[in-house]
Amino acid sequence: MERVQYIPTAGWLVIGMGLILLFVLVWFRGLKLGAGDKSVSIGDTVDKKLNSLKKELDEKEAARAHDEEIRKSLFRESNIIDDKVKADMRRIVRSLSDDIYRVFTQYVKCEFPAVQVENFIKGELFQRIDENHMREKLSFNEIAGYLADVLHDIQKEYAVFLTATHKTTCGEGYPSWDIISQGISIILYTWANKTRDVICTRTREKIFLYKASRDRFILPEFRKTSVDDPILKNEGYLLSLEGGPV
Repeated sequence: MERVQYIPTAGWLVIGMGLILLFVLVWFRGLKLGAGDKSVSIGDTVDKKLNSLKKELDEKEAARAHDEEIRKSLFRESNIIDDKVKADMRRIVRSLSDDIYRVFTQYVKCEFPAVQVENFIKGELFQRIDENHMREKLSFNEIAGYLADVLHDIQKEYAVFLTATHKTTCGEGYPSWDIISQGISIILYTWANKTRDVICTRTREKIFLYKASRDRFILPEFRKTSVDDPILKNEGYLLSLEGGPV
């Protein structure tokens, strides 16, 4: 004990360094104690566990990178469907020209005022497509109030139109709002039904896309956020849109 007390500081440093070196050698090279069946390996087992853990982490990181690429690809495909929905809705608005013209045909004396009427009605609908969340606005619970709002805004536009056109020879025959409001309402309901139909069709297309992509994901968390959750959301849209006829 007395000899230990007299070991100088430098000696303790040497001993410490030696122990550290021994530990490192055992850690990386392993140490086998005993012989035959009764031998015990120290360090080698730890090393294997570390390698196994590293391999597991590498595999999970590779799976995460794989799933992230699939998620990005799925997002792009979903956006393409959204673009198709927007194009479908705008195409429906453009197709309303004849319906609008029929409401006013008996009052038309020259084309320019008729074109103005068509333009502001279509303009109102284009603006709604660009600014409104149509899946929600055309849902069974909201559609009646929404169409009433659209009709009201068109009525205000028509009032401005009448004031301007009554000052011209062409505008003298245009009717009051009460006379043409029912015809405009029918046009709006036609627009809403056709728009709702294309949204439902494209929503089903999205659901099919998500279901077809489910097995491409490796990790459960990616499968949930990229497939299962969007499917539930889009099925909810379908349920709200198909709650009943307009």
